[in-house]
Amino acid sequence: FFFNYRPPPGSTLLSYRALLRFPVFFNGKGMFHKEGGLLGAGLIALLPGGFLHRSLLGFNHHHIAGVLFSAVAMLFFILAMKSARGAGVSFGHVRARDWGVLRRPLVWSALAGLALGLYLLTWSGGALFLLIIFTFAVIQYIMDHLRRRSTDYLCIVAIPTLAVSLIVIAPSANGYSLWNVQAASLLVCALAFLTLSASSVLMVRRNLSPAYYAVAIAGLGAIGLGLFYAVAPDMLETMLNKLDVLRPTGGKLTVSEAQGMSISDTWEFFTTGFWLSMASLALLAYIILKEGTADKTLFFVWTLIMLIAAFGQQRFAYYLAINVALLTAYLSWRILELVGFADSKAEPVAEVQSKSIVMSADSDRHKLSRKAKRRRMEQRRQQATPRASFLKGSHAVGLLALIGIFFLAFFPNIGKAVDWAEPRYGPSDDWHEAPS
Repeated sequence: FFFNYRPPPGSTLLSYRALLRFPVFFNGKGMFHKEGGLLGAGLIALLPGGFLHRSLLGFNHHHIAGVLFSAVAMLFFILAMKSARGAGVSFGHVRARDWGVLRRPLVWSALAGLALGLYLLTWSGGALFLLIIFTFAVIQYIMDHLRRRSTDYLCIVAIPTLAVSLIVIAPSANGYSLWNVQAASLLVCALAFLTLSASSVLMVRRNLSPAYYAVAIAGLGAIGLGLFYAVAPDMLETMLNKLDVLRPTGGKLTVSEAQGMSISDTWEFFTTGFWLSMASLALLAYIILKEGTADKTLFFVWTLIMLIAAFGQQRFAYYLAINVALLTAYLSWRILELVGFADSKAEPVAEVQSKSIVMSADSDRHKLSRKAKRRRMEQRRQQATPRASFLKGSHAVGLLALIGIFFLAFFPNIGKAVDWAEPRYGPSDDWHEAPS
């Protein structure tokens, strides 16, 4: 009842859809900056297409609930990694039980596990997000190891997240289809993190070249796949067969939402946001290669797999909406920064600081002669005039850029969103009298 209640259609869902603003904002703030999070939260409220379609009252709510829980899980997982990386968490802290250092990352990890578990309960095919985490782990471990960075924080954060998720879904053992796939995927993910960390630590202790790490991981992966096939061939076959969710074939294509998203569909679902987000994704790839930060790598992998899934099945377009909103917001803010909007925002602070300096200097004015005071005041007037003109110019350019971003990234969605919110997209009138 909680996920499948169908009230009359015609208006947007004010629970899951409204709550999505929060993970979108905090994801944007955590990965980029506060302004990017605000723009993303505003944009997600306007996106049309499958995202809006499935958040209309009258639709099964598990669709939009899955988007919410997956976004919250990613948010907490990103916060856990950033917290652990910032605190320099290592296996030494775990052995010493240094809870002062471990407490914050572990709390974020537990919350990520709770949200991930709820997501898995919401949709039986939710193991797709475990594929995202697995792919991210392999890429990030290789990047960190090649840069001679500690990889301990990744394992310390991931294992509690996966363990809590397994605890959350455990009471429902075999109670729904694909529960066994979800549980097996969680265990495989946990084993992958442990193996990747152990390999990194061992190679560092033996002072082996970091270049060998990727080769070692490939070899261990092949061995692990062989062992999995020897122990549980049926489970391995089932898990591999479920990857066809990225590219369905045969009778599955008779279902409308299982058909692939076309290029023309991108305008219906995201308008200009799709192409802006693709440009932003390319910029993000450059930043990842330059910096190698885990939060941006996870977001990139998350977006890439959702993009592949959406072109495989339209149903994943409403998951992709989160990534499109954040990427479009990030690019929009970078454009505003380039034209000096951020600088013009910072000017009042600088002006306040300069005033405080002037007041401090004036406090000892009794020590100056009258002629020296006159000379200082003249210098201040000469400096103030060009500064004032600069402020007016930068504010004007920033305002024009802000208006341009609104009409480029936000305005095209408004008309489409109104069309998608029409009652005709909800269930038929036959559902109105149907029992819940």
